Amino acid sequence: MLSPKEKFDAMKPIEVSSTEVRALGHGEGFVKRALDWLTKKGALGDYRNVDKGWEITIDGSGVRSVLSHGAGEGKVALLEYVPDLIMGGIFLETTPHGRNCNSHIFAAKANLDGKPYVVGFVVREANRGKRYYDHTIIFEEAGWAETWSRETDTAGANPPNNPTSVLNILKKHLKVNNF
Repeated sequence: MLSPKEKFDAMKPIEVSSTEVRALGHGEGFVKRALDWLTKKGALGDYRNVDKGWEITIDGSGVRSVLSHGAGEGKVALLEYVPDLIMGGIFLETTPHGRNCNSHIFAAKANLDGKPYVVGFVVREANRGKRYYDHTIIFEEAGWAETWSRETDTAGANPPNNPTSVLNILKKHLKVNNF
């Protein structure tokens, strides 16, 4: 059985362009335009993660969650590929989030506008099943992406230096020290 690091190293990155997101325009009505765009792309729905065999849903509430957590154009563009993230993501660990709502942390790779990124994404589990909650993108070379570290960018709403932050979980399991 392969370790998460070995699976990650063998993973092919998802190719993502932010061109269409820039064309959506920003400002008033952006969330609706983004949801309409993702609906036309067929990105919303239920998808099975190969690594865990779980059904995971990406819906309007998941999209709004991503958009509310510091979403620049690249992070929004990656929403089109959430089905690929869900299906091919590598499970890393589960952290408690409170109110019987666990957070499951996964990893993937993406080339965003030609640059390599590590993607950490959070799937929340509650009484409605497993739902896509948010993703963090980290530029492999610089150790930072347009998703800044805030309390809400962590798996358990903990400060970024906490072991349950998405960044620290990625570091621990993927044994990458340059981000």
